Amino acid sequence: MASIQLIERHLSDPISLEDIADEAHIGVRQFHRIFKEATGETPANYLRIRRLTEASRELSLNKHSILDIALKYEFQSPEVFSRAFARTFWNTPNTFKLIGSAYHASQRMAFEGEQFEIIKNNNGVTPEITTLPNRHFVGIRQTQPYYGLRVADNIQETETLSAQLMKATQELPEIVNGREWNIAFRRHSLLSHHEIENLFAVEVKKRPTKLSEELEYYFMTEQSYAMFRHTGQDTRVELTVSMAFQWLTNSPFYLGDGPSLFCLDDEQRFSGKLYIPISQSFQTDLSWWKGYSAQYLKRLSGI
Repeated sequence: MASIQLIERHLSDPISLEDIADEAHIGVRQFHRIFKEATGETPANYLRIRRLTEASRELSLNKHSILDIALKYEFQSPEVFSRAFARTFWNTPNTFKLIGSAYHASQRMAFEGEQFEIIKNNNGVTPEITTLPNRHFVGIRQTQPYYGLRVADNIQETETLSAQLMKATQELPEIVNGREWNIAFRRHSLLSHHEIENLFAVEVKKRPTKLSEELEYYFMTEQSYAMFRHTGQDTRVELTVSMAFQWLTNSPFYLGDGPSLFCLDDEQRFSGKLYIPISQSFQTDLSWWKGYSAQYLKRLSGI
């Protein structure tokens, strides 16, 4: 989206809401509504968070003073910068420099023209809230870096994995059906890069007694999910994922502890279901989220 690109070009320059709305060729009030529905943030807050994120990168490099970084990213003084930084990262800039954390609050938003038109026309994503029962899966696991809402950077070449999975599981007894599942497990730490583990799997009726070395078994316990329908090529599922997590930010739910799942409905790979685990409260290890506000935790739902 042109307005996001404009924001990115002016992270270290003055820019107004009117400038950003003009870039999208709509009025300020309509732009404010559409932007918040799409990103879960107001334009002003998104700009502030992006500036703080880029400032955190420079702090971790330890090449410039806090004063220089504060002024570069349009903060009026080091004191104003420090207060805003502490509210976002729960560390002062000085402490952050000492830690050298690789964690960043918000990458550039993956907000595309197609997504803009959906929201502009009031056709936003509305999921079906459902409960998935206990299930048995067998599949091939891969681990890779995870880049938050930059979903496109998380997409792998899955054709080879799909063929590998089908070949490895063709002799398994009691396969429920031939549908492929991509089961995504999040691993996170404030002091390390995020990683995501994908289990490319098929569903089976029960735990197999014997598996080849490349396969592993996974038992998924009953969990509440928000189910989103995806249509179009499976290579475009990142748009559905992005909008699903933006829906979550504005919903009464938090991200649940279970994995996210994507299931292809047909062999043509043009239809599928995306399942995002949901909970009425924040569920994760207390050691890393203690002290964070509810609003901030909801924004972290995409990790």
